[in-house]
Amino acid sequence: MQKGTPKATNLLWLLRLIAVVHALVALAQAVFAGGLLEGSAGALNLHQITGTSIITSISLLQVIVAVICWKRGQHAAWFAAASAGLFLAEAVQIGLGFNDQLTLHVPLGTAIFGVALVLAFASLRHFEVKGAPGPA
Repeated sequence: MQKGTPKATNLLWLLRLIAVVHALVALAQAVFAGGLLEGSAGALNLHQITGTSIITSISLLQVIVAVICWKRGQHAAWFAAASAGLFLAEAVQIGLGFNDQLTLHVPLGTAIFGVALVLAFASLRHFEVKGAPGPA
């Protein structure tokens, strides 16, 4: 860590862990979808459970922790906003999947993975937080 760079708090490390796990679970979703295309019945169940329960919970947790980190001046506001947007996209994704709208479900899934990956890498970088509300 460079001189003058703030030390990462436990909460910031938690955010980093959540963001990386989020991206890995999004990748797993693509693997399960591939298994579904190969005709694996079990892959559909894994895809549904992961999408409706696991990734949704991880995503909501990421939003909460990102907002807290932003409010405490530990991370940028755009990260919290992007996390919230990702959560909303995943909610839409679930609806598209259950309604068999694959022409939108597949590309949105690809975009979700891309955004989750960008946020995972961004969580690992230090950002100079300007105009953060600070401790309440």
